[in-house]
Amino acid sequence: MACPPPIPGSSWRPPTRHRHRPRSKRRSSRDEGRAAATPSLQGFLRENSARAGAGPRTSFAAGELIQTIQPSIRSLEHLLHVQGTMDKQRNRTDAEIQQDVARELDWDSHVSPTEVGVQVKRGVVTLSGNVDSWAKVRAAREAAHRVAGVLDVANDLVVRLPGEGGRSDTDVALAVRRALEWDVTVPEKEIQSTVSHGVVTLEGTVRTGAQRIDAERAVERLAGVREVVNRIEINPAEKADPTALRSAVESALERHAAREASQIDIAVSDGIVTVRGQVGGMLEREAVLGAIRGSRGVRSVADQLQVRGRSP
Repeated sequence: MACPPPIPGSSWRPPTRHRHRPRSKRRSSRDEGRAAATPSLQGFLRENSARAGAGPRTSFAAGELIQTIQPSIRSLEHLLHVQGTMDKQRNRTDAEIQQDVARELDWDSHVSPTEVGVQVKRGVVTLSGNVDSWAKVRAAREAAHRVAGVLDVANDLVVRLPGEGGRSDTDVALAVRRALEWDVTVPEKEIQSTVSHGVVTLEGTVRTGAQRIDAERAVERLAGVREVVNRIEINPAEKADPTALRSAVESALERHAAREASQIDIAVSDGIVTVRGQVGGMLEREAVLGAIRGSRGVRSVADQLQVRGRSP
């Protein structure tokens, strides 16, 4: 529709029509400057990582930022890895666990897989069969515990010594004494042994939990030993420090690539350490208990840990 002509003597003029100009896709200099001033975090870290801490003053903040973010990134990656590992363990079937336990026994040179039968029900492994030494009983048990997804191990292995040429209890007792004397980590004068039908009972008092364990390991692989009963008591020379125990547990879990120790509760009373909480598997559980037993001032450990995924 055409606009009317202007009225003579009037200041009114028809409005001027402006043709619509499409907005240019090209960024203005102001937009380009803003984009250059706000790079992505990834590009920022990549650009400043080489200069952080060693360049001019302007790169100092970048270096601090990198040092602050990197530990958090590593912690996040660690938690994701642990969560994935725990999910994999919880989702394993009994058939998969049985197969892996058999493979672990086959790999372990201390025991023959043909001597050991393996059954699995709801994550609980039952070992059965006859072996010719107590050392094989322990080796089979430890091999089963190393497999992911194993909650408990019922060790029904029986030691049957060769019928001919077997060692008498006197021979075994003499061998036990020599083994204790030759082991530099064991205070052999503080330990007494009794042998009955191949069953060795250890008694006495030592200073640390590590000495107690070392004494048992010194005799368990002797020929003629059917079983080792460890009744050695611990009388520490100093009191247990709860702070030191917490630090030892956290370090042990970190070394074993396990999760943080925030869900582990430790209580100490007169050298008796009670540990509660949930762990992701038997390896993590042994890491916690081993760290506590090896700490100074610990007389005994009350294990109340629960393996995640175990039925009540």
